[in-house]
Parts: sequence; structure tokens; C-alpha cells
Amino acid sequence: MVYKRKYSYAVNAYNVPAEVVGKTLEAIEKRDGTVTKESFLEESRPEESPTHSMFEWNDEVAAEKYRLVQSRTIINNLRVEIVPNEGEDPKIVKAFVDVTDGRQREKARYINFSSALSDDKSRGIVYRNALAELRTFKGKYKGLRELEAVFAAIDELGA
Repeated sequence: MVYKRKYSYAVNAYNVPAEVVGKTLEAIEKRDGTVTKESFLEESRPEESPTHSMFEWNDEVAAEKYRLVQSRTIINNLRVEIVPNEGEDPKIVKAFVDVTDGRQREKARYINFSSALSDDKSRGIVYRNALAELRTFKGKYKGLRELEAVFAAIDELGA
């Protein structure tokens, strides 16, 4: 079965239309059999490439941006074991959660999980962010019939 493809971004934060990126990735896949982050970067390296402007080519600036990505990745991957109430089983949760209202990824602010849940405003933001992640998950995998029950549960939450 051949699908008609119309590309878009989950978050439109790019200066190149999604259709251009999609066609570039299709060409790489046709040529190489698969697409890798390395093959896309190499395809974008020439200044005449339509996706060239999506990347930071100044090595000094790029290095700092990469370190910021590493920093965010470390924060997002840190977990902590908590015991909600005496006698309850411990739970492993994210140690710090994003409490940025509106999900401005570049301006993310984090507080520890327990503090976030004990403050109504922060708890609401964490909940809205969780629902947004569930919507993203659903959008990413909506073609899998095996997950229909999961999608129905997500719909019940209003995500």
C-alpha cells in the first residue's frame, strides 16, 4: 500500500518547511536504505543543501548548544526513589520535572518532583505536560492497532 505523504512538524520550530525535510529524508532512504542522524547531517552540510540552514555551523556556538542539550538530557534522565507514605512501596520517579508553562523547551525550568507535586500551580503544569507527552505518544504510534486500548485510556484523560 502506498500512502500519500504530507509532512509537518510536531513542534514548528524550524526555518525549513517540513515538506523539504521529508523529501530530503526520502532521498537519503532511497539512496542508502535507511536514514541516520549522520546521513541527514552529511546531506545538510553543503551550503547549497535546502536543509543547511537548520544546523548551527559555527563550531564554537554549536559546542555550547550541544552542552546545553547534554545538560537537559542529564536532568531529564535523573531518577529518585521516594516513599510516598510510611509503609508504602518506594517508587522511582523523575528527580526533577519541567515546570515551564507552555512547554518552551529552550526556557525549561525544573524543580524536584516532591516540590512540584506539593504546589498546586506546579502540579497543574506537570499534569498538563504529562498529557502533552501522552498526546505526542498517541500521535507517534496511532497507526498501531495493538495500542488501541492505550489510546482509549489516553482519550479518557482528555489528552
